[in-house]
Amino acid sequence: LEGLVEQFLLRYLGEYFLGVDKQNLSVSTWNGEVHLRNARLKQEAVELLNVPFQLLFGEIGVLKISFPWNLLGNRPVIVELSRLSL
Repeated sequence: LEGLVEQFLLRYLGEYFLGVDKQNLSVSTWNGEVHLRNARLKQEAVELLNVPFQLLFGEIGVLKISFPWNLLGNRPVIVELSRLSL
C-alpha cells in the first residue's frame, strides 16, 4: 500500500514541484505522514491559482502532510511548510 501511495504522490506532486523523486519524498502511510524536502515550485502551478502576481522563484525546504487515517472526516488534515522561499 505504501508503494502505491508513494507512486501516486510522485506523479501528483510532480505536477506542482520540480525535483520530486524517491530521494526527497518520504511516505509513512500507517503513521499518516508525508514529507517532501527541497523541491522547487513550478511557475505554472501558481498560474493555475489565478493570483495577481507572477512567481519568479519558489522553493520549499520541507512540506509535511499529516492525515489521521482512523479519524478522516472528524479530524483535520494538517499541511505544514517550513523554509519556504518565494
